[in-house]
Amino acid sequence: MTESESLRSSPHDPGDKMDMIRQQHPELSRYEQEALAEYQAKVEDWQSRDINLVLPEELGRAMWDHAQSFGMGNGGRFDTESASYWQRDGLEDTYEGDDRVEIWSNSAGADAEPTGVFYFDWDTPGSGQVTIYQIAWDPTEGGSEAEVWIAMELLAGQSLR
Repeated sequence: MTESESLRSSPHDPGDKMDMIRQQHPELSRYEQEALAEYQAKVEDWQSRDINLVLPEELGRAMWDHAQSFGMGNGGRFDTESASYWQRDGLEDTYEGDDRVEIWSNSAGADAEPTGVFYFDWDTPGSGQVTIYQIAWDPTEGGSEAEVWIAMELLAGQSLR
């Protein structure tokens, strides 16, 4: 094995990640593949917990709407990313992942960094329900599991634990 082959097989090599994304998601444009790779690289060293919190869809939609209302563009600390973001030609494509709400360190400025995230899986386990299946946080940016729970409960307007 040559030195370049050895370096290429590193799990943190961006070239390998792009190759894997291209294989897993050939339907995405190059721009969409690069955006997905950038997001995955951003969160790969974060801590996470699978929570499988099942809620009525109505509550999940309210949380999503509140996150959008208090989004980064409105001076808040949330950013919503929908699986439908990966649309092409008006058709919704799905990818490995679902809708997510990102929690940011502050509302604006060049020093703002995501500190946490939680993921929605709509109509799961059944119609009229939503599962928040995973939370994740970046301790290097001050994120914590407690902060993610506080953010979710703030958006829900009630305790979720």
